[in-house]
Amino acid sequence: MLVRLALSMKYGERANRPVLKILYTNPEYQHRGVAAALLDWGCRKADQLGLTTYLESSPVARDFYPKFGFIETKTYSLTWDRWSDRPPVQWFQMVRKPEG
Repeated sequence: MLVRLALSMKYGERANRPVLKILYTNPEYQHRGVAAALLDWGCRKADQLGLTTYLESSPVARDFYPKFGFIETKTYSLTWDRWSDRPPVQWFQMVRKPEG
């Protein structure tokens, strides 16, 4: 699979909000605009519906999303137990308000 995209709609406490669950491009096919085209499509759909969009980004993709209007709102960090040499894992919550 070249690109994997998973969107979900959340209901309940934060009703009717699209959440980007997974956007992944196989490294062999990166930098060809496929993920950007899919994300652009999703953003346009959210704009048409007047919905704010949410996602969580890895450090690797952190600079990709602001190009589409996403703003970083929170940083998460997971620290391993005191016996581990592994560095903390970080991810970033981002939000995009509808445009137009």
